[in-house]
Amino acid sequence: MNCLAIIYFKLGRLKDAEVALSESIRTRGNFAAFGIARVYAYRSQSDRTFEWLEKAFQVRDPVLTYIKADPSFAKFIGDSRYKALLQKMNLPE
Repeated sequence: MNCLAIIYFKLGRLKDAEVALSESIRTRGNFAAFGIARVYAYRSQSDRTFEWLEKAFQVRDPVLTYIKADPSFAKFIGDSRYKALLQKMNLPE
C-alpha cells in the first residue's frame, strides 16, 4: 500500500493516494512505521515524516536502520530532528 500511496500521489490522484495511505496506516501502522514515514517524506511533509520515524523507533521497526541509505530522507539531513534521531539510534551522521 505504501507504494500505491506514492504512485497515486505522483500521478496527482490525491484522493486515491490518501485512501492507500490510510489503509496502510490501518493495517500496517503498528509494525511498518518506517514505510509510512517514507510516504510522508516523499510528499515533503516533514512533521508527519518525523512523527512516523519516531513511531518506527518506538516499535523497533528493523527497516529504520536503513534511514541513511534511503534517498527519501536525504532532504531532511539538515533538519535537527534527523540528527537527533540518528543520535538516538547510535548512528553516525
